[in-house]
Amino acid sequence: MTKIAHYEVYVDSGSGWQLLERFATEQRHEAYQLAKEQESGNNKVKIIKETFEIADNTYVESVEYVSNLSSKKGSKKSLSKIDYQKDSNEVVQDIADSLSLIHISEP
Repeated sequence: MTKIAHYEVYVDSGSGWQLLERFATEQRHEAYQLAKEQESGNNKVKIIKETFEIADNTYVESVEYVSNLSSKKGSKKSLSKIDYQKDSNEVVQDIADSLSLIHISEP
């Protein structure tokens, strides 16, 4: 089965969760670095991995990390996976967004 995945970093600085940036699968480390930088600025952060399953036209969204600044520094909260289905327009837009993250360098 063919899957397309990417990571999304969200920040909450007091006004709700806002998407900060998307990262391709191979940029997972960069997503965590950005989250760490944002968290050091006293913001709440979360990292979500979104995986699109081409065969059955569905998404699986898993929360990779959520900061919990109200308790001890550095504590982490894990959430379970959520399955849901998007309509075809959302799927096409998400794939286009994911593909825009891929950088191809010429030899």
